[in-house]
Amino acid sequence: MMPHAGVHTLNITKKITPYEVARICRTMGVPEIYDADNTLLIAPTGRKGLKRIKVRQNPTTDKNGVMNGVAYLADLEVNAVDMVGKNAVAMLELSPANVDILFQKIDDVLNFLQLDVRNSKCENWTLVRLDCGFDLKISYRHPNELGYLMRLMNYSLSLLNSRKCSLPLYKVPEQSKYQSLRFGNGSYTYNIYIKEIQLRNTRQMPLKPEEIAEVDGLIRFEKQLTSKGVASNIGSPQKLALLRDEAITRKLMSSMVKELQVFFGTGNYVSYDKAMDMIDRADYSNEEKGALRILYAASYKHELQRFIDDVMVCAKAENRDEDALKKNLQDWLKLLGNLGIMPAGLYPEEILDMGVDTMANINYWIDEYIRAKKPTKAKSAFATPYQIEGGKRWKCNPSIKDAVGKSKRYQVVGSTLEEVEQGVLNKLTTALMENLDALANEGVVVAKQNVVEQSVIQINNFKQVVESESVHQAINALLLNIAQKYGIAVKA
Repeated sequence: MMPHAGVHTLNITKKITPYEVARICRTMGVPEIYDADNTLLIAPTGRKGLKRIKVRQNPTTDKNGVMNGVAYLADLEVNAVDMVGKNAVAMLELSPANVDILFQKIDDVLNFLQLDVRNSKCENWTLVRLDCGFDLKISYRHPNELGYLMRLMNYSLSLLNSRKCSLPLYKVPEQSKYQSLRFGNGSYTYNIYIKEIQLRNTRQMPLKPEEIAEVDGLIRFEKQLTSKGVASNIGSPQKLALLRDEAITRKLMSSMVKELQVFFGTGNYVSYDKAMDMIDRADYSNEEKGALRILYAASYKHELQRFIDDVMVCAKAENRDEDALKKNLQDWLKLLGNLGIMPAGLYPEEILDMGVDTMANINYWIDEYIRAKKPTKAKSAFATPYQIEGGKRWKCNPSIKDAVGKSKRYQVVGSTLEEVEQGVLNKLTTALMENLDALANEGVVVAKQNVVEQSVIQINNFKQVVESESVHQAINALLLNIAQKYGIAVKA
């Protein structure tokens, strides 16, 4: 199962009344003064985790387009990590328990600001920005390894298969050019950086011991979703309550993992000579080998995506078929990946410094992260019901064995947890009857006994995850009935 995405910062908005604006200003001890953009800004707020309060005046008009009033839109920017206080700097995982705590903390803020009852529940506010992602801990062998990995990620990034993503055209000092990576489109922006360097560059005070422990070897993958991105990734209407849906928070993580696999591909970073040797020995045509040598050499000296952008600009200027060229570049990158080679490569001084000539691609570390996050299931584990559609419905996908021990997956959906649990119990009871019917003509007592024992094990496993008292009682009654009818000792 995919882990939950994490969250760092979020923005929520809602229309409020002028009376509520006045109460906010009075509570915060600030005058109600709007700037030239009709915006009231309160920052810093002095409240832990509440980074900013912004109120914007928007003129309203009647059906004839004549201005007839003013609407007030409140925008709260929340640092979820600081507000919950569970971590020093690491992202807050969007688990159900953490979401409950976060929502309660935000509700406390809304009540502190003396908003009306209808505006005092954050679940009803609209989510317009979400900085989600995950923190990747890398077990580095050499102190400079993280820096080398960030440079290689900058050099090997390919946006050929992405949705109109681009690299920003900004200049940074040469010494810090490859300490981070930023790219995106109108829906989202990825920020990837070494967290410790980012903290040391932005903090005036020295890092605390607990902060150093959290950020050691940590690369942050942050995906900043705009309002458009929130709608496409989370759903519409964009209510904050949707973060209660585990399917959504896991989907956020899943989409990031898939995108990063596309952006960074597969294979290892190797030395230039090793890469060229592998290309020479590959079972490819001479034309393909020539193209791979050019592509690898370009990404070895410069960022691959900048090279691709330059090639596409030249193709457009020369009236060449841009789509065909893009397809060729995609094919060549795939051929390179099939050899286990990443675009870009380790420099001789990096190899000498670390004592190795091969480095794993970032997707290897992401796979390790996901594998470590997966819960270890005991053999007796049974599918657990979970909430869907923003908590409005429940679902369970149990696997139930037939007479010969083969598992079949079912889907049970209901409006309440009790309804779903009862539905699963009905499936288990029906499966027991069907399995016994399948052996009715066999006349083999031992086989029937095994089928009943197998069903009892599954029913007891299900009992361990049941929360509804009525279903618990129904299970106990069923087990007692089985014990009396088949003479099998069961746990009631």
